[in-house]
Amino acid sequence: YGDPLNTANAVRTTNWIIKSADDGNYGITGLPPTNCHRKSKLNGMAEMDWNVPENDYNYEYTMEHTIYLRLPHSLVHGDSYTVEINANTNSDVLSRTIDYDIFNSRSEAVHLNRVGFLNDSSIKAVDLYMWMGDGGARDYAAFVGNKVYIYNVDTGETQEVGTVAFWKRRGSDVFWYDLTASDVWKADFTGFTTPGTYRIAIDDIGCSEDFEIRGDVYFEPYRVSTLGYFYMRIGQDSLDTVSYTHLTLPT
Repeated sequence: YGDPLNTANAVRTTNWIIKSADDGNYGITGLPPTNCHRKSKLNGMAEMDWNVPENDYNYEYTMEHTIYLRLPHSLVHGDSYTVEINANTNSDVLSRTIDYDIFNSRSEAVHLNRVGFLNDSSIKAVDLYMWMGDGGARDYAAFVGNKVYIYNVDTGETQEVGTVAFWKRRGSDVFWYDLTASDVWKADFTGFTTPGTYRIAIDDIGCSEDFEIRGDVYFEPYRVSTLGYFYMRIGQDSLDTVSYTHLTLPT
């Protein structure tokens, strides 16, 4: 609803200012980013009336845009920052203040199994990578060796559980598609087995979404998937019965 994002203005560095009363690198006058990148994807579509000349329906759609700002200085854990956005971008939010805290600042670069992990010696790890649209893949080579922490969501306690390491080069994935479009790093915390609700946090990056560690963490998704196959089978059997009955009715 309203005017769409002006994608040309949204990637102009002069339309963004980062200020901070805590971080002297930015100060209260602020600094612009050194570069801006855009990633866009379809997030909604409606099939409308029939277009006779085109021999197809008219379609209305909306796009979701992510703007990545390459900063002149790294953010400092514990400091507060205000991002100001020029109105010519058509952004509905023109100012946003964030408190940069690696244990609470979610990063979409930290990928994990949202179902959770077993409280045993099985492998536990998160992947680290980011594809930034026209900015290409984010290079995390300089982050190798950064500390990895596990954060207890309920108690606020943190524990160091490892460091960032390189995992694999970009290449073919499911059905040979290059779905990540990026090299992949990892943060392995296999030795941690205490049940609870956690986040993985990485120095200078941020944290994952919440996940659980417990002995029966896979029970519910297994139950739901099994019931799904069961009800699909019932549905198919019903269709087979209807088809069979239809074919054998007296003529």
